[in-house]
Amino acid sequence: MGKYDSAEKIYIDVRKKCSPDDTSYAHLCYSFGVLYSNRKDFNRSLQWFQRALDRKIRTEPSDLIYIGGLYCCIGNVYMEKNDFNEATKCYNTAMDCYKRANATNHPFMASLYHGIARTQCAQKQYTNALNNYQRSLDIQKQHLTSNHPDMATNLIGIGDVYRIVGQYQLAMSHYTTSLEIRIKSLPPQHPDIAANNKKIGLLYETMKNWKEALEYYKKAVTIYRQSLPLQQASVTETEKDIHRVSSMMK
Repeated sequence: MGKYDSAEKIYIDVRKKCSPDDTSYAHLCYSFGVLYSNRKDFNRSLQWFQRALDRKIRTEPSDLIYIGGLYCCIGNVYMEKNDFNEATKCYNTAMDCYKRANATNHPFMASLYHGIARTQCAQKQYTNALNNYQRSLDIQKQHLTSNHPDMATNLIGIGDVYRIVGQYQLAMSHYTTSLEIRIKSLPPQHPDIAANNKKIGLLYETMKNWKEALEYYKKAVTIYRQSLPLQQASVTETEKDIHRVSSMMK
């Protein structure tokens, strides 16, 4: 939490010096939105993203790519709040902005398709979700290196859908490819590597392969303990996973 507190102090200090008429004001509001989203304070995040959007529309209405990106950010926050209808509305508006800007292969479109896929997966629209995760991944391949960690996020999403519909081998293929990318591109104690191990552990548990599930859960919790506070939910939840699987092996 310390790094977020420091960032907030910096942003507040800059905001005091920044006039609402300053052209950078919208981006400052956007930065606050990202900050509060990362802190899971979604109501405040929405407020700041909306301020950024209002400011941008008022001062630079022709910057459709930036405006579309803000709608996508707002949609992502609504997704975190499980408000799928509002998320979908924002994503559709973002899509319209990108189309009007002739930017259908812009890197931001990858984020948009990913958000749409998450919303569809949450609503059990698995075929549509798979298609949009793949669209996101295809755009990323045009703009990112083959081992960029952002690509791993889409591979995880695709793996999640395959796991849910019972296609476990396809799920495993995407989870392991994602893990390989993260190991190559992130520090060894990065929480995303732990999360990836946890996904593989969950898949093995679903397949009733208790030994492999336990192995990957232990890998996950080891990294979580090194990178997160011990009371953090990811740590305690993975410890529960280990206890649950261990009890199945007795």
